[in-house]
Amino acid sequence: SNYASMRGDYQIYHKARAVDRNRIEFIQNSPLFRGWIAEAKLIPGYLPAGWDSGPMPLKLDWMWDGNDHVDPVKESVGQKNRLESKTTTLAKENARHGNDWTDVMDQWEVEQIRQGVAQARVDAAIAKERARLKLDTAGSGASDGGGQNEE
Repeated sequence: SNYASMRGDYQIYHKARAVDRNRIEFIQNSPLFRGWIAEAKLIPGYLPAGWDSGPMPLKLDWMWDGNDHVDPVKESVGQKNRLESKTTTLAKENARHGNDWTDVMDQWEVEQIRQGVAQARVDAAIAKERARLKLDTAGSGASDGGGQNEE
């Protein structure tokens, strides 16, 4: 058995698993969830605002655990190409890894804000240190001669 054979076996396994998951979603999960919502609507105040009235969405999306790619670099390049060519969405790419894209984007935003705040603190500390060094140099009385007597 070689690497290509192993990859082929995994592709068959992942396709079969996707079929099984679709069947579970269609036959079990979605009908069960719709029934639960119908019952929950009968209890005033039980559901969050907006859930207790109006129709259910026609399609429900179920989140399953993702699986890691054997070569993360190739997967990353492929993902980037799919996103740039508009053949996929952030929702689909994140779902492939078992993530909700809105959670990922919210976390990314928090990290960007924190990195920006951290960078602003670093920039302020550098500016303060530069100002201190300029004051130290100006106040030391040093001359161009490096403090040596010239004759």
